[in-house]
This record gives sequence, C-alpha cells and structure tokens, in this order.
Amino acid sequence: MEVDDDASMVSDDTNVVNNIAPDGDVIMVVGPKKKEFRLHSQILIAASKVFKAMLSPNFAEGQQLVNNRSHNNPVKINLPMDDAYSMGILFELIYYRHDVLSDADGVTFFNIARAADKYDLIRAVKYPITEAMDGILFTDDERGEEESMWKLAIAASIFNYDCSFKKATQALVLLSSDGYIRLADLWYQDQIFALRLCGLLEDQRAELRRLAMRKLMVVCGRYNDEDNNQTQRTSGSTILRFDLTRNEPEDFADSDLQGILDAIEYSDCFNQFRKKAKRKDDRSTEWMDEIVGKAGLNLCNMRV
Repeated sequence: MEVDDDASMVSDDTNVVNNIAPDGDVIMVVGPKKKEFRLHSQILIAASKVFKAMLSPNFAEGQQLVNNRSHNNPVKINLPMDDAYSMGILFELIYYRHDVLSDADGVTFFNIARAADKYDLIRAVKYPITEAMDGILFTDDERGEEESMWKLAIAASIFNYDCSFKKATQALVLLSSDGYIRLADLWYQDQIFALRLCGLLEDQRAELRRLAMRKLMVVCGRYNDEDNNQTQRTSGSTILRFDLTRNEPEDFADSDLQGILDAIEYSDCFNQFRKKAKRKDDRSTEWMDEIVGKAGLNLCNMRV
C-alpha cells in the first residue's frame, strides 16, 4: 500500500488527481468542480460505515470496484454535492496527515464537522480535529468575527468537545453586541440545537451585563463624597456621575460585554474608588474575572 507524502489537497487545479494514495483503487470525485482524490478503498471502509456500505457489493460502486480490480483500474465515485476542500482535509486526516489543520479556523472546522458527520468519520478524525481546535484563540481584536466563533461552537458540538465549545461561546458572549438569531438561522447542523444555543447565549449575556451594571451602580453609589465631586443634587435627588471614557452614554450601553468591563476597569473614577475603598470586595477586580469565567456555556448543559 503506497502513500504519497508529498501529495497536497490544497491545489485548485481540478485537472490534477490528488494522489494521496498513488496505488489506490478508488478515486473520489468531489464537488461541482470535480476535484479528484485517489485513495485506498480499505482505508475508507475501515474509517467509515458509510463508505463501507457504499463500497460493498450491494452498491454499484462496490460492484464496479470488484470488477475493476482485475484490470488494475481505480473506480471513480462521484460526490458532487460535497465541499472538495473539507472532504480533502478528511481524506488527508484518515491518512494521518494532521498538518493540514495548521491554518484551520472556526469556519473551516464547521465545514469539516458537517462533512465528517455526513460520512460517519467523526470517530476517525476526532483526535486531530479537537487537538487543532485547542489552538484557536479569540482576542479583543476579533470583535465582529461572530461567524467564526459561532461555527467553531457548532463544530465543537458535532465532535462533542466541551473545551472548544465553551471557548467559542465565551467569545460570543463577551465580544458580540449583536443578536445571535441571525447566526442560528444561517449556520447549523441541528436547527433545534442552534436555536437553543441562541437563546442560552442571549440569556447568559443579559445576566452578565446585569452583574456588571449592578457592580457599577455600587461604585457610583459609594463614590460620591465632596472630594471626588461626583455628586450633584437637584430637587432632592442625587445624580451620580462616572467617567467611562465614552463619547456618548449609549456607546457604553451598546458596547459588547468585554467593552463594558474594559470601560469600567480603565476608568479613573473606578480606580480612585478602589484605592480609597475600605472593603476588600470594593478594592478587588476579581468580580470581572468571574464574569469572564462565567461567559462560556457547557456543552453538557445543551443536551435535552
């Protein structure tokens, strides 16, 4: 059994057969552009019950495979509805070429996960996939990348990988200020699961925003002595002022959760309050870390 270590599935040249296995007896013809991958039928059969059935004598492809073996000709199997890039990665993975995932992002993992689920390859590729998922990090600079975050969450759910699911949902709660329903409408494997995820994300974000605002109100309520000049009295009521380095109040209210936490943390008023506070809880910023830690959802809680 021969394997070409130099074969690459990245090439866009549809006229070139990707010889993952140069002596393979099967050529998978994938996608509308008919990208070809040469493989061993026995590897496919061992990796997937779907391919095992497809290549059995009960199907035309299996019968053709038996007939062609005597002539040493590979049989071609058409998969016109599938994504060539995702299928190519899966084919590489079942030949233990894990480096094909080095540049994968949430969008890539989503497409791979759906293809793996369709062809019963989840178990065969779960280890390299989940290991590569661990390398994805979402930072403050990736605000607006909700598609990648959402797709990683869905992919992680397909592979039943809680670590990446929690990481992706944490990023969605902290770094997104938009509604999640649009994501659930566009990208899903199980629509009921996607809608449930959407609702739980909205609830989690709303609850954590309430916690942050409650803490802010506590600070405002105590930071009002004359030296700080943060209190104005009018008609018997108290107006509390708090400098949050935002041009307009609505900028703060409409910020994503991480933006709200950052605005509070970097406020001069907040830091002056912390320095003068007598209570340990008022001096600490651990409550911010607690909010960040609570942002991610646990996959086990998603199953109904």
